[in-house]
Amino acid sequence: MNRFHSLINKKLHIACPIIQAPLAGSSSPELVSAVSNAGALGSLGAALMSPEAITAAIGKIRSSTDCPFNVNLLIPSKTPRKSGIIKMQRRLNRFREELHIEQHLVQPVIEKGKFEHQIKAVLEAKVPIFSFAFGMLSDKWIEAFKRAGTTLIGVATTLEEALALEKAGIDMLVAQGCEASGHRAGFLNREEDALIGTMALVPLLSDRLTIPVIAEGGIMDGRAVGAALIMGAEGVQLGTAFLTTDESPISHAHKHALLCGVQSKTVLTRAFSGRLGRALENRFIIQMQHDKGPIPSFPIQGRLTADIRKKAEETGNGDFCSLWAGQGVEFCRKISCKELINALMEELEEAMGGTLAFYEYFRWKKSA
Repeated sequence: MNRFHSLINKKLHIACPIIQAPLAGSSSPELVSAVSNAGALGSLGAALMSPEAITAAIGKIRSSTDCPFNVNLLIPSKTPRKSGIIKMQRRLNRFREELHIEQHLVQPVIEKGKFEHQIKAVLEAKVPIFSFAFGMLSDKWIEAFKRAGTTLIGVATTLEEALALEKAGIDMLVAQGCEASGHRAGFLNREEDALIGTMALVPLLSDRLTIPVIAEGGIMDGRAVGAALIMGAEGVQLGTAFLTTDESPISHAHKHALLCGVQSKTVLTRAFSGRLGRALENRFIIQMQHDKGPIPSFPIQGRLTADIRKKAEETGNGDFCSLWAGQGVEFCRKISCKELINALMEELEEAMGGTLAFYEYFRWKKSA
């Protein structure tokens, strides 16, 4: 029995205060459905999908679950830097040679207006929850989603960003600590200037905001979930913990690296996508850091490295895969989504056993 009911349980209509991070490029309808069916909130990271693929994926989710789910998009950069593309292609060609794939110097195609088409597809699907990162959603879209009855979730890495998102009218907010896997979600400052830890960020935001705060970053077991709740979060968002579940669609090389512990050091890098993100350190990251040359910005660098990453995943070569992972990767488990969520809740009950009265008092005092 879940005794840890919070505002997100009520507002999102979920049994557990747990959200699966969107994991753009590493999520699937099967993963989303499994998480939602287990009582948490599954999230579809749709940023890399075409509008048609988004519509199809939402249809698959709805055919597999009657529970709430979330769809996530990334706010595009207004002016991605295109400088240094040819130089970067020359640097990448040595990796292509090693992987026995075609070498080239072409510039990537960046689809203009893709985000507009993507978000229209999400809006037309009337999803229950929509989340976004990398920026501020325009008033036009906020108003459209509110008219559709969709709950909106933004992501902040600083108090300044959180206050801006709250003022814009979103319903709840993810506080992304620097321990989190994948891309940094900051948008008002350089990513390097917004590396606040989860333990410091969550109480700061929960004390200043009137909307629910969801903790993200380094949360891998029930003890960490309990710590986040005590610090004022209404729930938690986990990414890395779900990457090694049975339903996770990531490559064998990625899953093996997360589980085997051979590559447990995580670093912040722009090498794979052009945007700062946390991943397991591998040879590609080390070599790119050694070169010390400029890296084209997101999403251009991601287009440039796409063929390398694809070939590496197909051949199981972890040296050249983007092995996204957060701190605490050593706690990854090879179990199903249902088993993971049940384990998290059992661990939460055990960890909070002696402090449950304090937790309940804290919730009562905060709502009074």
